[in-house]
Amino acid sequence: MSTLTAPLLEVDDLRVAYGSDDDPVVAVDGVGFTVARGEVVAVVGESGSGKSTTAHAIIGLLSGSGRVVGGTVTFDGQRLDTLPERAFEKVRGARIGLVPQDPTTSLNPVIRIGDQIAETLRIHGLADRRTAKLEALRILEEAGLDNPELRAKQYPQALSGGQRQRVLIGIALACGPDLVIADEPTSALDVTVQRRILDHLEARIAETGAPSLTDTVRPDRVPAEPLLTVTDVSKTFRIDRRTSLDAVRSVSFEVPRGRTLSLVGESGSGKSTVARIAIRLETPTSGRIRFDGNDITGLRGRNLRALRRRVQIVHQNPYASLKPKLKIRDIVAEPLGAFGIGSKAERAMRVAELLDQVALSTAHLDRTPAELSGGQRQRVAIARAIALHPELLVLDEPVSALDVSVQAQILDLLTDLQNELGLSYLFISHDLAVVRQISDTVAVMRSGEVVEFGTTTDIFDNPQHEYTRVLLDAIPGKVRHVR
Repeated sequence: MSTLTAPLLEVDDLRVAYGSDDDPVVAVDGVGFTVARGEVVAVVGESGSGKSTTAHAIIGLLSGSGRVVGGTVTFDGQRLDTLPERAFEKVRGARIGLVPQDPTTSLNPVIRIGDQIAETLRIHGLADRRTAKLEALRILEEAGLDNPELRAKQYPQALSGGQRQRVLIGIALACGPDLVIADEPTSALDVTVQRRILDHLEARIAETGAPSLTDTVRPDRVPAEPLLTVTDVSKTFRIDRRTSLDAVRSVSFEVPRGRTLSLVGESGSGKSTVARIAIRLETPTSGRIRFDGNDITGLRGRNLRALRRRVQIVHQNPYASLKPKLKIRDIVAEPLGAFGIGSKAERAMRVAELLDQVALSTAHLDRTPAELSGGQRQRVAIARAIALHPELLVLDEPVSALDVSVQAQILDLLTDLQNELGLSYLFISHDLAVVRQISDTVAVMRSGEVVEFGTTTDIFDNPQHEYTRVLLDAIPGKVRHVR
């Protein structure tokens, strides 16, 4: 077979193991596929299925005790699975580019963006110190970043997630590789940025002619599919026979899986009403609501009850939302009992597990809400909300009744739980300082309407609506974007 018709990459019966030789853990067992020149191949599977391990085995970047224990990896006629590390350094980066999954941790936080790109070029002998800086600007421009001169001088933490991922794509393509491995390159980004990054990666592949090996999740768990979609929803309350109130008017938004959308606005803007409509605690006057791809606008009876297991709410006042005479163990166990989940002993074990998840000890089990602090009560409310393994939490001003230091603790807890459990959040708040800390996307509401929608970075750094600018001007001091 000629080199022009032979596959660029051929993986045959690949086996990868971790741990000792005496007791190995096999992570990849007999994987095989080919990637032709100019072809895009997707490796698909659930988390833990071995996708990333396969990709890292191909480029010799297995972590810890990971090692190839069987099979072959052949790239452009050269065996990679037996290649010494020194020889691999000439292939990795120069001929095989890698776009890693997490743009937050994949760039060095103490080195400027331009210097990181320039270093890649110098390592592979494609530029000297002077020309590397000029080439870095060109690469940033090709990666679709605005104002390359400014971006080159910035540190990674000054860029948005989408901008950092574009930098990583630029680095991966900087040396003109024959093969690009993209390891879940958009899973850490919000849905709109995902689309732009995929479009950009596709365009760059078309321009350079590089083939691509892409790791992704199982199709029915593609992060780009929104969990909740609210379309053109309105709500009119009848005050009396002659008077009505249009509380919500033609509101539309999406909540991506595993992400946070915040509804922001002053008191009376309609944000809490929209949230209640979204989870069917209120019925819209018009419009549609879809959850997990299904229309839930008209759900009733058993089907509506089933939805309650998948969607939970955490209210503003943790004291008012907890039954004051019940012990904490009974409060947290209440939804488990309501849905007949587990035996009494199993529910007790689940309650202890839930308290641990929200950083409360079992010493709190026999206390009542009055015996807890405000922050502890809100942790109990969160524990109860996640008891049924929901997919969506509506957080209705969940920290506004708490002092600033406790607010930070609860926001950190919510972020940790989202990362651990894959939760989606619909976050309701009037406090933009809080919103900036926890949100991926933001919808600004005024008088029942969404007047502006965008990523958190766009809303805070480049607001388009005058009302948004007024809200931002009201924030005391500067706010650090920590997501």
